[in-house]
Amino acid sequence: MPDESATDTSASEYIAQLPDGISIGTFQEKTYQVSKETFTGGKSHKVFARELGGSDFISLNHYRLESGDRIYPCEMPLEKVTRFLQGFRITQRLFSTRHDQLEPNSTNLRRRKS
Repeated sequence: MPDESATDTSASEYIAQLPDGISIGTFQEKTYQVSKETFTGGKSHKVFARELGGSDFISLNHYRLESGDRIYPCEMPLEKVTRFLQGFRITQRLFSTRHDQLEPNSTNLRRRKS
């Protein structure tokens, strides 16, 4: 089985630019909802995007390793993931999953007003 991971630095940079939480944006004139979660102190990320009103999706895991960044697509070619990361444009940020973006002492996890 071929290794479907990559050390594509530019793709890692695009992942870093995605905000944690859920965003809406466009790719190839279609609208997607994208979620990004960060784990292990920023050393790993889960990105999942689904086309709104369609059937397309993107799914990947990203790891920052001592040997370099690795991207592992889930059930799809690496090229598809890379094209999406390079072409996706955020149009709306729905909410953050980062605790520093939430109101202090909030039990219902409301967003802090900017």
